Amino acid sequence: MDDDAISRQLIVFYLQDYSQILILGEASNAEEALKLIEDAKPAVVFLDIELPEINGLAAAGMFKKQNPDIEIVFITGYPMYAAQAFEVEALDYLVKPITRESLHRTVNKIERYLSADRRPNLDNPGKQLAIQFQHELYLLKLDDIIYIEKTGRHSKFHTVHNRYNCTDTLSTILEKLNQRFFRCSRSFIINMDKVERIMPVADRSYEVSFYDYPSKVSMGRKQYEEFCRLAIAGGIKHNQ
Repeated sequence: MDDDAISRQLIVFYLQDYSQILILGEASNAEEALKLIEDAKPAVVFLDIELPEINGLAAAGMFKKQNPDIEIVFITGYPMYAAQAFEVEALDYLVKPITRESLHRTVNKIERYLSADRRPNLDNPGKQLAIQFQHELYLLKLDDIIYIEKTGRHSKFHTVHNRYNCTDTLSTILEKLNQRFFRCSRSFIINMDKVERIMPVADRSYEVSFYDYPSKVSMGRKQYEEFCRLAIAGGIKHNQ
């Protein structure tokens, strides 16, 4: 649903490339969309957040109330709405201008979700990671790791209990972690479940704050937008 006919036509045009997707209709306002959802019962709705009569976030709540199993893909020109999209459990979040590449990623995500008929399990409670530094070996629980930073030739793990040095590079470490860990810059890997807030500090720079931990890390605009996509897709479960 989008009040901008040109945007709707572009999305429809791109979606026609996918034989596995059946387009059931278009709507320019919430009233039309509700009627269409009631009649056609779609599995997924593409929904613009900036609507003239009702905010897309509010409209999504109405759609979910009418059909709890429906999946929402938000479309917007502003990534600032991402945090609010968490509340309605959006499947994905597309930032305008929509491209074939960005829509392709969303279609792949839709296919994975619908074919599995459930959310992917991204949690890995209790799993440990073995790291070495000099002649010492440490076994760290993944849930205890807050973030990992590059420090010269080494890496440093910040956990809820202590800090630990490691000789591995961030790239090597990331391969051993589960999908709740996100590389937000060349110097940092963060545990998405520990993030409390991300706020802009400059034009294309953001600052990441964590629950019950004083240190902060930096994040670029591109990584911020990707973090929003991943957070919406997997949901954020804060382990306190």
